[in-house]
Amino acid sequence: MGFSLDAKMIATLTGNPDWTVYLWIWDKAKVVASVKAFSNISTPIKMKKDSANTSFQYSQNIDSSESKTFSGINAHSMSTVSKQNASSSLSVNNNSQIDNKTQLNINNIDVKHDYSISALNSQIKEISINPSDQFQVLIIGNQVFRIYKYLEGTLKQVPLPKIENKNYLCHVWTSQSQIITGTNDGHILIFDNNGDLKQDIVNVVGPDNNTRGISSLMLFKNSLMAGCNNSTIVLYEKKTFDSDNENVKNKKSSQNNYMEFYEKVKEFSLNTEIPACVINLTINPSGDTIVCATSNNQIFSVISINSEFKSDETRFELLSQPFHYGKIYSLDTCIRKPLIVTCGSDKSIRIWNYLENTNEITKFFNDDVYSVSLHPSGLNILAGFSDKLRLMNILIDDLKPYKEFNIRGCKECKFSNGGQYFAAAYRNCVHIFSTWSFENLCSLKGHSSRIQSIYWSLDDNYIITSGIDGAVYQWSLKDIIRGECKKESESFLKSCMYSSAVCSGDAKKNYAVGSDKTIKEIQDSQITKELTSDVVLTKMAISNSGSMLFVGTITGAIRVVKFPLMEEKVCEYQEHKAHSDSVTAICTSADDKYLFSAGMDGTIYMYKIYDKETKVTQRKKEEILSDEILVSRTDAEEQVIMLSDLRKKVEDLKMENDYQLRLKDMNCNEKIKEVTGKLLQEIDSLKMATALIKSEKEKEENMFAEDMNQEKLKHLNEINDLENIHKEKIVTEFEKYKALETKTSELQESWKNQILTLNLEKETTLKELTSQYDLKLKTKQDEILKI
Repeated sequence: MGFSLDAKMIATLTGNPDWTVYLWIWDKAKVVASVKAFSNISTPIKMKKDSANTSFQYSQNIDSSESKTFSGINAHSMSTVSKQNASSSLSVNNNSQIDNKTQLNINNIDVKHDYSISALNSQIKEISINPSDQFQVLIIGNQVFRIYKYLEGTLKQVPLPKIENKNYLCHVWTSQSQIITGTNDGHILIFDNNGDLKQDIVNVVGPDNNTRGISSLMLFKNSLMAGCNNSTIVLYEKKTFDSDNENVKNKKSSQNNYMEFYEKVKEFSLNTEIPACVINLTINPSGDTIVCATSNNQIFSVISINSEFKSDETRFELLSQPFHYGKIYSLDTCIRKPLIVTCGSDKSIRIWNYLENTNEITKFFNDDVYSVSLHPSGLNILAGFSDKLRLMNILIDDLKPYKEFNIRGCKECKFSNGGQYFAAAYRNCVHIFSTWSFENLCSLKGHSSRIQSIYWSLDDNYIITSGIDGAVYQWSLKDIIRGECKKESESFLKSCMYSSAVCSGDAKKNYAVGSDKTIKEIQDSQITKELTSDVVLTKMAISNSGSMLFVGTITGAIRVVKFPLMEEKVCEYQEHKAHSDSVTAICTSADDKYLFSAGMDGTIYMYKIYDKETKVTQRKKEEILSDEILVSRTDAEEQVIMLSDLRKKVEDLKMENDYQLRLKDMNCNEKIKEVTGKLLQEIDSLKMATALIKSEKEKEENMFAEDMNQEKLKHLNEINDLENIHKEKIVTEFEKYKALETKTSELQESWKNQILTLNLEKETTLKELTSQYDLKLKTKQDEILKI
């Protein structure tokens, strides 16, 4: 499936027999369109496992009255954390002590293709949506390169030019809607969104320029990173087209105005211990850190914003710590140190510190390692190899064998709780040895087939063995000093192949699980209780307090069984999803605070245990844990010799430094004298120059004072002259003003007299006219009356 850039659309492709492409609206969960991509394929395809991790949901409802619950802390696990169900009290969370330690579960991917040959031509690798066009869908695979376009309510296949059939493994979209694909034959092909091939780059790696397949691609800034199938990452940079570039095969593209191409600028080699495939590349949102995952369960990172990113010194480093790749066969812990030890199909033994969540020692061997056991002191390891059983010392950074036993292919070995004995299974026999004298004290013979588990009672007086022959034996070792070991009890069930067995604290009851999907309680050689489960139970562990029982299943789940076992035939448990494959080992820490499990998926899980009924004994770290380590005599002598040599070197260096310091003091004193003389001469010359400057300054000041006085006098005289001139002008203007004022008053009197005269003439004329018209009016009135 693949989301669009805005996360509004999602494209999905179903498997056999439908092979249908669906385009969904994510928010509405509505199918917009669909189209059948392939015809029915009769042979089922064995798809590659997804490199991304899957988070599991808890589905088992647990009674709230369940007394025994535990919570997990993801330590040294290559799986992402599980999500906690509301009814469950187990959670797998990142430990606060882990800083930026990404813990992922990267399942194994076979570089040579892990799909069936009959379905080879229809292997789909990826599906995605064009980030610039959310209605354009691309699917790629083995000889598959198809583009679909959403038009008129349907998905229609876009007609493409003839494209060479290749096994396309990965692809990315560019911001210009171009498609960059990687193939298994080492070609990086760049297409436009219409399927036209624009560039073909041959991915050559190493000094011999060998062509390597492309398993992952990533774009960032103006660069392209290609992950290869030989633990190599190649960096390409976008540059202007160069006709002399040998890696650009498609010369015709220059005629189509294609002016850019990707050129190889750097090659990164990953320290993956074995050749591995880079299955994923990604960059954080801020664009400063690149992380890659490999097919052998390792995670690497590099800082990408550093100015020296393209230099030869830049390397991809492990993001957190090296993990197992492949199956984990065995797991054990000790009392005196917070350590667990594991071994797996990668032929390695790894020691982990579960309080600091770190890998302390990793050592690879030429032979297969089938079983390991950690001495209670945490200073020794017992390991069963394909050729011999070896007892090894744990040094500060190495495992050093110091005793070998002729036991080939030991699948089970175990130290006693006191550490004075250890047991090793060879086929159908268990041999008991003294840890200190290496003497074979006794051999426990009774099984008719391979032994699957060995368990010591808390007091080391009994040992419980189980095998695929359907037998569970309890052996008494009370007289082991005299070489006598007798069978205390036995239980035989031919229909069940037992895989694990433990006993209670008092060794009166045994508990076993096997292929018949049941938990059996055995007492006095009789099966007293038998609880049925829905899946096969693989491993079992009982707490040292004897109050908690844990089992691992073939599906990878960890179950907390209600304990003591009830009379019901159906097993009551609290289930917590963890591993993606069968659980191969399970054990608790000495203080019952932690539960550890390992699986076929190559992961290790650590859980914190909480027992609500019984308070786990609180022990202070300084009282129970030690930090001592073993050092071999040779190493110690080498260190003493090295220290003495270093002391001599320090003394020689001190003498040499003292001599050099005296020489430097003498040279410095001479230089000080020379510099002092020069400085005194310069000071005298500067004093003389300063005196001259002062005298010149005084002269200049006197001259300036005289000039200022003269200018002041001149300025005062000019002011007085200007004042006199202006006073005379003011008097003259005032006299003119007075004359004008007199003339104005005379004119006003004249105008007033004229106005009076005119007013009198006006009144006289008005009266004369009034009398004349009155007379005329009267005459007219008389005439009217007469008429």
